[in-house]
Amino acid sequence: MKSLNTTDTIKLFKNVVDNLLARWPLRRISGYCDTCNKNKVEVGLQFYIRARREACLKCRAAEKLALK
Repeated sequence: MKSLNTTDTIKLFKNVVDNLLARWPLRRISGYCDTCNKNKVEVGLQFYIRARREACLKCRAAEKLALK
């Protein structure tokens, strides 16, 4: 697999963020969780690396979506 240089990585990120179909899930998983009192992605990543033992259903879903 070819590695991307910085310019290609930025272009790829911009294309994903500008994609209307990608915006909705990105907004859903990047919001603040009132149950865990943190950002959903942050909690999801902590849960994934096992730095956190429990997470609410929304944060677990963010973990699944962010890492797929």
